[in-house]
Amino acid sequence: MSDQSQGQGWWLASDGKWYPPELNPAALPTTAPSGATRPLYRKPWFIVTGSIVALLILASVVGGGKKSHNANLATVAHTTSTQETSAASATIATVTTAAATTVATVPPTTTAPRPTNSPTTKRAPVYVPPPTQAPPPSPAAGTCTATMGNQTPGAGGSNSVTVHSNVANTPGTITMHYKTTDHPYSVATDGNGTAFLSFSMGRPTPGYTVTVDVDLSGKATCSTSFTPR
Repeated sequence: MSDQSQGQGWWLASDGKWYPPELNPAALPTTAPSGATRPLYRKPWFIVTGSIVALLILASVVGGGKKSHNANLATVAHTTSTQETSAASATIATVTTAAATTVATVPPTTTAPRPTNSPTTKRAPVYVPPPTQAPPPSPAAGTCTATMGNQTPGAGGSNSVTVHSNVANTPGTITMHYKTTDHPYSVATDGNGTAFLSFSMGRPTPGYTVTVDVDLSGKATCSTSFTPR
């Protein structure tokens, strides 16, 4: 409501005030197009309200009570404003609910990827050494002793060496280490491990100790000596 027109569609009521187009009862259309949303001023409740407003205006004009007319008009305007606010709130709530429903759409459930089979790790073959065999028992170490027939022989003549050992039936050598030369002799032990050698001394250097080594094929060794006069 205004004392002056606020634009196209505003209409002058009998009380000398200007009202917006939506409050003009004559501007209401007869039917709304199918499928289209009708404007507020085309809704049935608004038409009824507009009719009541028109009747009140006419009653005020007939009664000549301008103050009463203004009071009634203010009451109707307040009621209309309240209904418009309620309708707008209901429309906003509907739109908000639709938007919330759209946003709250549950996303499709994603399928978890299938677990991949990890390749089987092949272990390297473990080398197991063959069982070790104990070495065969070694024969008992050979021992021997050598004894000269004469430890201090004179020049010329002969001498002898007797060997006692635990090595039976084994060949060996007996070597005389003179001052200027060596003389080896071949011997062999009998079944008791005994060997005997008789040899000619020749003319060894007097006073020089001659070493006598006995070797029974590496199985037993021993030594003795003599010193010519």
